[in-house]
Amino acid sequence: NTAAKHVNELIDYGFEMVMVDEAHRSAAASYVKVFKYLSPYFVYGFTGTAFRNGTDNLVLEAIYGMERPKVSNLEMIEQGYSCRVEVNFTEIDQKEDCDKLDPYMLVYKDGIVDSTSYNTAVIERIIHHTDEDRVVVVQVAHKKQGKLLYFMLKEMDVKTILVDGDTQGLENYNKLQAFKKGQFQVAIGTVINEGFDHDGLDVVVNAAGYKAAGMTKQKLGRVLRIRDGKEKGFYEDFYSTGHSILEKHSRKRAETLEKEGFKVPILEVVRKREAAEKAKLAKEQEKANVKFAEVKKHLEDRSYVAVTSKSLAKSKFVENNKESEIVI
Repeated sequence: NTAAKHVNELIDYGFEMVMVDEAHRSAAASYVKVFKYLSPYFVYGFTGTAFRNGTDNLVLEAIYGMERPKVSNLEMIEQGYSCRVEVNFTEIDQKEDCDKLDPYMLVYKDGIVDSTSYNTAVIERIIHHTDEDRVVVVQVAHKKQGKLLYFMLKEMDVKTILVDGDTQGLENYNKLQAFKKGQFQVAIGTVINEGFDHDGLDVVVNAAGYKAAGMTKQKLGRVLRIRDGKEKGFYEDFYSTGHSILEKHSRKRAETLEKEGFKVPILEVVRKREAAEKAKLAKEQEKANVKFAEVKKHLEDRSYVAVTSKSLAKSKFVENNKESEIVI
């Protein structure tokens, strides 16, 4: 934003190279303005969530060209640049939490922000890790949910800070500095995501849901940082069942992590369940096919002559050369 506001002054310096961190943001108008006016010969973009879908991807490709080089999280771990991460999804039955006919925003509110079952599961996973003396960051999308989790943890005497848009930037900065110094064990916030680095972090809890692959990778990135004595990080998420939208989003996040090379046990559970349901359906279909064949054969042994009128429908039923009349 600063570069965009002072771009006329920057032109005079004649930059030949521009290097951009979090380069996936470059599709924004402010970035495009800077590139247009500076017109550098070299442009380098660095990001853990390379390139988006739709028109944004076209803008990014126009700025940077194609992706090269591209390194997966698994390769970064194998080469020692990132730590191993254990991925866990807690399954939650949410068929009673929200109506299937509601629009998505209401489903999100009832199924995640205000859901007792969902937020209870979040708290349980946080406590599981704090009992193991791990440092935890909890990412939420709505301030209401963040405050709910914050006050619940405070009631349980867990040293927790809340960082959201209701607090001034300097105060949030000071809170996060205190968190990094070890004065708090848990940090909850709507702004603890992209750009937040803390080598002392052990666990990231995605309490926000959603399906975007980029957002999921950004959340995972918070615990990829290595440090002395840190054997692995932990990524906690929640797999909603009982509502098609929430379940679809949960699966998308799980599959995103699987594609990054991480073992995601919940997918094995879900796929086994789907295979069992498919086998059951096939068995029922086979029984129905057998019954259909029996009925068809039985009908082929008979003949029918239909007689209809405006007032009623009658049929003459012929079997074994004997004719009788029935009213339908």
